[in-house]
Amino acid sequence: MCREIVETNMAKDTCETFTKRWKKYVEENKTVAGIPEEDWRSFFAPSNPVAGIDFGQLLDRYKNENTNERETIKSNWVEISRRFREVYKLKEEIEIKKKLKEIKGFIQDVITKHNGRIRDLAINRILTTLYPDNLLTIPSEDHVVKFAELLGISTENKKWVDLCFEIKPILKIKYSNLTHWAAYLQLVQERNLTKNYNLILTGAPGTGKTYMARQMAANLIGIDIEKLSDSSQYGFVQFHPSYDYTDFIEGLRPIQQEKNIVFERVDGIFKAFCAKAAQDNPENKYVFVIDEINRGEISKIFGELFFSIDPGYRGETDDETKMSNRVGTQYQNMIIKDNLLTDNKDDNASDGNKDDNASDKKDAKPKYYPFKKGFYVPKNVFVIGTMNDIDRSVESMDFAFRRRFSFYEIKATDTQYSILKDCSLKTEAIIRMNNLNKAIEKIDGLSPAYHIGAAYFKKIKLYENEKGCWDSLWNNHIQGLLYEYLRGLPQKEINNKLKVLKDAYNKKEETIEETELLGS
Repeated sequence: MCREIVETNMAKDTCETFTKRWKKYVEENKTVAGIPEEDWRSFFAPSNPVAGIDFGQLLDRYKNENTNERETIKSNWVEISRRFREVYKLKEEIEIKKKLKEIKGFIQDVITKHNGRIRDLAINRILTTLYPDNLLTIPSEDHVVKFAELLGISTENKKWVDLCFEIKPILKIKYSNLTHWAAYLQLVQERNLTKNYNLILTGAPGTGKTYMARQMAANLIGIDIEKLSDSSQYGFVQFHPSYDYTDFIEGLRPIQQEKNIVFERVDGIFKAFCAKAAQDNPENKYVFVIDEINRGEISKIFGELFFSIDPGYRGETDDETKMSNRVGTQYQNMIIKDNLLTDNKDDNASDGNKDDNASDKKDAKPKYYPFKKGFYVPKNVFVIGTMNDIDRSVESMDFAFRRRFSFYEIKATDTQYSILKDCSLKTEAIIRMNNLNKAIEKIDGLSPAYHIGAAYFKKIKLYENEKGCWDSLWNNHIQGLLYEYLRGLPQKEINNKLKVLKDAYNKKEETIEETELLGS
């Protein structure tokens, strides 16, 4: 099996196994020397299994300063572990929280005494590592406060430890398959979506935007993601350059009548989806996902839907003015002339004739059609789009379209732990991914939008039993994408930049940027 980075337990760890091992070290009163050096490296590593987003760094060096915060923790390890053993013996929640706050204060004091710096995020990570049962892997107090507010938890006079104790039980029930940070992101966007109706998830390639959209859809509908594809309340389409209005809204389709070919008006995938939603209980949420939304010619596909999809014009009528929100579609005249369709919800006659036999009515399919007088998007329909915002086709998205959607960027670091959680080489993958992305940002003309997401690094599973697996991942999946980023430059310059990027990709330790220390 490929091991181009020094083997450590961390490479095989989940958060659970990692924290269990460290808890055992505390319980057994292990000294610093009694804990393997590889475990100390993983304890302080930026990408250890407990790491969340906006994590702080405890440093062994910083610029030219004589700063070694990691050794400070080690030199106080006996006292730190003693205090945690006291916590393990406590049963009452109020006493546990009080003791954890005392430990946090003690660790902060010894670090501040050493160099005067505040390392709040880094200390929260230590607390979670040694007491994971009730604490979150999100060390930022600001994010945890926001998380609590989204869950309806009062935050008044509560600290990070208090809020973690209240949030964790909810996550075990509703978001058990997600990391804490992924659950936070998803909850933020679910609330965003319910307020705005339309949401586009943007981000670099491979950041899991489509998966997050599907997970959000499942949560809004109230079903497991495994059952999503079979739900009538879920729709999915992927746009492409040849996709148009007749596919999405309505168009003419050839049908055979005896020996003749005639054209019939047929609802497109989105209009048919809206028709189902309009006929259902308005409390039932319907979610339509448009993957790669920027790859289609938006104005050509949406047509008059630009009006109907606007959050301010949802539903059959405006709530305040009572004016109609219906719009005529391109083939509206064919709907009006179709007497087989009625706009009366109680009229299910097979041909619009009120004198049909009762037996015929029982066997006939309902002919109620909500859009006979014009199209509208029901209020129980939510639209989620995904797009890679560095794709050249993004330039074709006009402001009229952008105004009707809320946008949220999924960063490469947001989803790396969730995407790679089942990967045996997770730690190596995260280190290489982070180092490569930091190098990408330093290339002229590139930015964080050009980062490479964890979905690319998950492909290491294809090669993990081969010698030189990381070279295979680079050659077969990553180098080609980077070449496209650099296309247009002189070949010699492309080669030089690719070498710089590959060197970063092959680094065995994660690089620490000065900006990453802010707020830590």
